[in-house]
Amino acid sequence: MNTMHRHAWLPVTLSMILCAACSSSAPPPSTPVAAAATAPPAQGSPPPTDAAGARRIQGRDYSVPLPPGFVSVGDPSTPGELRAQLQPLLDQGAVALFSEKTPPGWFRGSVVVTPVDGDVPTGAEACKGQAAEVARMTKSKLLEARLMASGGCRWAVQDGERETRGAIGAVMKGTGGHWVVTCNLDTRDDASRAACEEVLAGWRAGR
Repeated sequence: MNTMHRHAWLPVTLSMILCAACSSSAPPPSTPVAAAATAPPAQGSPPPTDAAGARRIQGRDYSVPLPPGFVSVGDPSTPGELRAQLQPLLDQGAVALFSEKTPPGWFRGSVVVTPVDGDVPTGAEACKGQAAEVARMTKSKLLEARLMASGGCRWAVQDGERETRGAIGAVMKGTGGHWVVTCNLDTRDDASRAACEEVLAGWRAGR
């Protein structure tokens, strides 16, 4: 039987889709880093990388690749209001990545990983139902809802009032629990869409 916690990951997903800091008017983090979200490498140690040498960002019990053109908010040296806004999530082991450059008037691309508090959809119908709830609560158009090969639920929505704003989300598994990856993007922004796909494809439970 399909089981799910009705609002287990909806609130954090909503908060990131509607995040004011994701607009193009908000300054991005100033320093590209590859440090962990909650536990940066020891002083003098090299940034974490994968076998191909690509930089990775470490969350609480998972890591993700740092796509080209994106920076991490998780480094302690990142200044400003943006880090302060996201600090409560970073303290929980979350990761937040933002596009360095955004054309004027475009929605700034971001990838935010937040913890799930409760159960997750475990079947196709439960996935569709939860995705439909995300769309309803955000007054968005549901574009996609399906199970991935990993068994996690993936969805995509488009803003009901501003058709150039969209989001892609997916439930991913760490070594100690589940996480929601929310990619906020301008629908014209192919680079941010590719970055989202890179993070999802490069997800790694553990370190």
